[in-house]
Amino acid sequence: MIKSLLKHNIKSNLGLFLFVSGLMLIYTSMSIATYDPDNIDTLLMMMSALPEGLITAMGGFDGMTSELVNFLGAFLYGFILLVFPLFYTVTVAIRLIAGPVDTGFMAFLLATPHKRSTIILNQALFHIISTIGSWSFKFLHY
Repeated sequence: MIKSLLKHNIKSNLGLFLFVSGLMLIYTSMSIATYDPDNIDTLLMMMSALPEGLITAMGGFDGMTSELVNFLGAFLYGFILLVFPLFYTVTVAIRLIAGPVDTGFMAFLLATPHKRSTIILNQALFHIISTIGSWSFKFLHY
Protein backbone atom coordinates (compact mmCIF):
# COMPACT_ATOMS: atom_id res chain seq x y z
CA MET A 1 0.00 0.00 0.00
CA ILE A 2 1.27 3.45 -0.91
CA LYS A 3 0.59 5.64 2.11
CA SER A 4 1.25 8.94 0.36
CA LEU A 5 -1.21 8.07 -2.44
CA LEU A 6 -3.80 7.02 0.12
CA LYS A 7 -3.29 10.32 1.96
CA HIS A 8 -3.66 12.22 -1.32
CA ASN A 9 -6.92 10.35 -2.09
CA ILE A 10 -8.32 11.11 1.35
CA LYS A 11 -7.47 14.80 1.04
CA SER A 12 -8.90 15.13 -2.44
CA ASN A 13 -12.18 13.30 -1.70
CA LEU A 14 -12.88 14.39 1.88
CA GLY A 15 -14.79 17.48 0.77
CA LEU A 16 -17.08 15.44 -1.48
CA PHE A 17 -17.67 12.89 1.29
CA LEU A 18 -18.60 15.61 3.77
CA PHE A 19 -20.81 17.34 1.20
CA VAL A 20 -22.79 14.20 0.35
CA SER A 21 -23.01 13.17 4.01
CA GLY A 22 -24.19 16.64 4.95
CA LEU A 23 -26.81 16.57 2.21
CA MET A 24 -28.14 13.25 3.48
CA LEU A 25 -28.21 14.54 7.04
CA ILE A 26 -29.97 17.78 6.06
CA TYR A 27 -32.48 16.00 3.84
CA THR A 28 -33.31 13.47 6.55
CA SER A 29 -33.60 16.17 9.21
CA MET A 30 -35.87 18.26 7.01
CA SER A 31 -38.04 15.25 6.18
CA ILE A 32 -38.51 14.53 9.87
CA ALA A 33 -39.08 18.19 10.75
CA THR A 34 -41.66 18.78 8.03
CA TYR A 35 -43.48 15.49 8.53
CA ASP A 36 -47.21 16.00 8.91
CA PRO A 37 -49.39 12.89 9.24
CA ASP A 38 -52.42 14.80 7.98
CA ASN A 39 -50.80 15.48 4.59
CA ILE A 40 -49.85 11.91 3.66
CA ASP A 41 -52.84 11.61 1.34
CA THR A 42 -51.78 14.77 -0.50
CA LEU A 43 -48.23 13.45 -0.85
CA LEU A 44 -49.48 10.12 -2.19
CA MET A 45 -51.69 11.95 -4.67
CA MET A 46 -48.69 13.95 -5.91
CA MET A 47 -46.65 10.76 -6.19
CA SER A 48 -49.38 9.12 -8.26
CA ALA A 49 -48.81 11.81 -10.90
CA LEU A 50 -45.30 10.44 -11.49
CA PRO A 51 -44.69 7.86 -14.23
CA GLU A 52 -45.19 4.25 -13.12
CA GLY A 53 -41.61 3.30 -14.04
CA LEU A 54 -40.17 6.02 -11.82
CA ILE A 55 -42.33 4.98 -8.88
CA THR A 56 -41.23 1.37 -9.35
CA ALA A 57 -37.58 2.45 -9.49
CA MET A 58 -38.06 4.39 -6.27
CA GLY A 59 -39.36 1.27 -4.55
CA GLY A 60 -43.02 2.25 -4.63
CA PHE A 61 -44.84 4.04 -1.89
CA ASP A 62 -47.18 1.24 -0.88
CA GLY A 63 -45.93 1.13 2.70
CA MET A 64 -46.37 4.84 3.32
CA THR A 65 -48.89 5.44 6.07
CA SER A 66 -49.40 8.27 8.51
CA GLU A 67 -46.75 6.89 10.90
CA LEU A 68 -43.32 8.54 10.85
CA VAL A 69 -41.38 5.27 10.62
CA ASN A 70 -43.35 4.06 7.62
CA PHE A 71 -43.05 7.46 5.97
CA LEU A 72 -39.27 7.49 6.37
CA GLY A 73 -38.96 3.89 5.27
CA ALA A 74 -40.95 4.40 2.10
CA PHE A 75 -39.81 7.91 1.19
CA LEU A 76 -36.21 8.22 2.34
CA TYR A 77 -34.95 4.66 2.06
CA GLY A 78 -37.00 3.99 -1.05
CA PHE A 79 -35.01 6.43 -3.15
CA ILE A 80 -33.30 9.42 -1.61
CA LEU A 81 -30.80 7.73 0.68
CA LEU A 82 -29.85 5.37 -2.13
CA VAL A 83 -29.16 8.08 -4.69
CA PHE A 84 -26.75 10.19 -2.63
CA PRO A 85 -24.27 7.37 -1.85
CA LEU A 86 -24.57 6.15 -5.43
CA PHE A 87 -23.66 9.64 -6.66
CA TYR A 88 -20.69 9.65 -4.28
CA THR A 89 -19.52 6.20 -5.40
CA VAL A 90 -19.57 7.03 -9.11
CA THR A 91 -17.93 10.43 -8.61
CA VAL A 92 -15.09 8.97 -6.53
CA ALA A 93 -14.52 6.20 -9.07
CA ILE A 94 -14.15 8.82 -11.81
CA ARG A 95 -11.86 10.92 -9.63
CA LEU A 96 -9.60 7.97 -8.81
CA ILE A 97 -8.93 6.72 -12.33
CA ALA A 98 -10.14 9.12 -15.03
CA GLY A 99 -9.12 12.29 -13.19
CA PRO A 100 -5.42 11.37 -12.82
CA VAL A 101 -5.30 10.21 -16.44
CA ASP A 102 -6.66 13.56 -17.67
CA THR A 103 -4.37 15.68 -15.51
CA GLY A 104 -1.23 13.64 -16.13
CA PHE A 105 -0.96 12.57 -12.49
CA MET A 106 -1.32 8.93 -13.54
CA ALA A 107 1.81 9.23 -15.72
CA PHE A 108 3.62 10.57 -12.67
CA LEU A 109 2.34 7.64 -10.58
CA LEU A 110 3.41 5.11 -13.18
CA ALA A 111 6.89 6.66 -13.27
CA THR A 112 7.37 5.94 -9.57
CA PRO A 113 9.08 2.70 -8.51
CA HIS A 114 5.73 1.12 -7.59
CA LYS A 115 4.17 -1.62 -9.69
CA ARG A 116 1.04 -0.79 -11.66
CA SER A 117 -0.92 -3.43 -9.79
CA THR A 118 0.08 -1.82 -6.47
CA ILE A 119 -1.15 1.58 -7.66
CA ILE A 120 -4.47 0.23 -8.92
CA LEU A 121 -4.97 -1.93 -5.81
CA ASN A 122 -4.31 1.13 -3.67
CA GLN A 123 -6.92 3.11 -5.62
CA ALA A 124 -9.37 0.20 -5.39
CA LEU A 125 -8.79 -0.18 -1.65
CA PHE A 126 -9.52 3.49 -1.07
CA HIS A 127 -12.62 3.29 -3.25
CA ILE A 128 -13.97 0.23 -1.38
CA ILE A 129 -13.35 1.75 2.05
CA SER A 130 -14.77 5.10 0.97
CA THR A 131 -17.86 3.49 -0.55
CA ILE A 132 -18.51 1.45 2.58
CA GLY A 133 -18.17 4.64 4.58
CA SER A 134 -20.64 6.55 2.44
CA TRP A 135 -23.21 3.75 2.46
CA SER A 136 -22.85 3.09 6.18
CA PHE A 137 -23.24 6.78 7.04
CA LYS A 138 -26.87 6.66 6.01
CA PHE A 139 -27.48 4.11 8.75
CA LEU A 140 -25.35 5.78 11.41
CA HIS A 141 -27.00 9.18 11.53
CA TYR A 142 -30.17 7.83 13.12
